This record gives sequence, structure tokens and C-alpha cells, in this order.
Amino acid sequence: NKSGSDSADTCRAALSRIAAEWLQATGLPVDPQTVYELSPLVALDVNELVNHHQQGTLPTITRTTAGCVIATAP
Repeated sequence: NKSGSDSADTCRAALSRIAAEWLQATGLPVDPQTVYELSPLVALDVNELVNHHQQGTLPTITRTTAGCVIATAP
């Protein structure tokens, strides 16, 4: 795969940044060194994720051995 702008690495970093921002919006602590991934089955926007958190229905959040934190639908 190509590196630099418009590469898989820059896409992954952008998606991780967005997921981290969404998680921060819920009030959860976020580690800037961690890669985050949110399934679209969890939330399609930040407001939906915040609502899940406020209602106590935030799905399972798992840390993988690769250092990723992934939120998956129950």
C-alpha cells in the first residue's frame, strides 16, 4: 500500500482521531497513543454515542493486543 497522504495509514489515523473525539465527548478518558475504532453498529454520529453513554447503554469496549480500543454492538 502507498504511504503518505491518502494512504491506508492516514485513513486509519483520521478514523481513530474521530473515534477518540467521540469517546471524549461522552466523558470517557482517551489515551492519545491508542488507536480507536467504533463500529457503525454502535453509533453513526457523536450524538448517538453520547446518548448511549447517558442512558447507560454504551456497548462493550475492548482493548486488543495491538493496542486498539474497539467499541462493538452487543
